[in-house]
Amino acid sequence: MKNFWLGKSLLLFLLVFIIASCSGQQIIGGGGGVKMDFMDKEEKPPKEILSGQDFNVGLKLEYEGKNPVNGVICLIDTIPENDIYGYSNPPSEGGDCTGFNLLGSQLVYERGRVIKTKPVEQTILFPEGGTYIYERIQKETDATFTVDILLNYDSEVRGIVDIDPNQKGKNSIKNLRGHRDSAITLSKGSYLIDYIEGLGMATIRLELEFSNTGDGEIHSGKNPESFAVGVELVDYGSFICTNNNIVVLDKNKGDLKCKIEVPIESAEQRFSKEVIIQYSYEYKQTKSFSVKLKSSGYYT
Repeated sequence: MKNFWLGKSLLLFLLVFIIASCSGQQIIGGGGGVKMDFMDKEEKPPKEILSGQDFNVGLKLEYEGKNPVNGVICLIDTIPENDIYGYSNPPSEGGDCTGFNLLGSQLVYERGRVIKTKPVEQTILFPEGGTYIYERIQKETDATFTVDILLNYDSEVRGIVDIDPNQKGKNSIKNLRGHRDSAITLSKGSYLIDYIEGLGMATIRLELEFSNTGDGEIHSGKNPESFAVGVELVDYGSFICTNNNIVVLDKNKGDLKCKIEVPIESAEQRFSKEVIIQYSYEYKQTKSFSVKLKSSGYYT
């Protein structure tokens, strides 16, 4: 099996497996999930790499969600065959891998009030504790580093619905929290109440809108992109939702309509209940960075 540094097509990929719980309150959130970019300003990697030159590949991760995330990052590269004859510090089969942990964002207070969240940032440097070297580059060659990020999100959104038989028109779900912790966010949540006096029952109808706020796509193997959602009204059970609880994204947006019946003793009865919205999905992002490989004029 050919060494990963000398394949026909050199790919740099990054696999990030994240276990994230989105419970708890997020007063101010970022949305978009984990953001990643190359450290190009720090020249890691440099735009030009000479034969025999030491270099690193640096990645910056940023996360503005409330809950901690963790995962593993794996790196390999590719270069056109026969353009390079040597290498140093090649990654092991399967890639050069390292684990990482990102704590949740911090709340920033001013005069006792939360004014913003401070994102968590982390730098990942490859290789760990050393450098890479391309040796005996034959000719000037264009190469591209490509990064694929695969994240597993487990999202939970909570909010409050006020149940009032005399309520008219749509109302927004109150006190939403956790709705902006991941790449797929709950952008809108509203409800209306149908009550027929004498039946002792009211129907709560939810309308939920989800948005892809990240720079990637759901990695479900299905087209169009879709994911399942569970919706519960505390003390009353699960909502019944359209499309078997599946949200289908079209132009980065998708909606879901749900309903549940609750007993109402009279038109004067009023109370509030918490609604819990849960959804899980795999999310894939891709980044690329171009470099130029040059011969140093002699073979090292």
